[in-house]
Amino acid sequence: MTLVVLTGATRGIGRAAAIELAREGVELALVGREAERVQAVAHEAEALGGSALVHQHVADLTLMSEVRRLAEEIQGSYEHIDVLANNAGALFASRAVTAEGFERTFPAHQPPA
Repeated sequence: MTLVVLTGATRGIGRAAAIELAREGVELALVGREAERVQAVAHEAEALGGSALVHQHVADLTLMSEVRRLAEEIQGSYEHIDVLANNAGALFASRAVTAEGFERTFPAHQPPA
């Protein structure tokens, strides 16, 4: 069975993709930053997807520590990943830095302030 890890899975295109992939019978690992939203989309995908396996992961990808934790969690949970769909993203109206000192919009590309 194909395993798709889908970030940004709780709204918009990510949510629509999760539901459609579940309908196709794809095993999903949904990633979102709000547990309640991840759970809601997972339940919806399961209900509409029949036998598709839907796993839930919660991580705030604006924090590099969360990215590392999620990577370890996924690596320990699955034998392999067939597709990584990096759909998570955000655009903020003003510049702000995370607790780790990175700009929130592009956390992996900015040096600490």
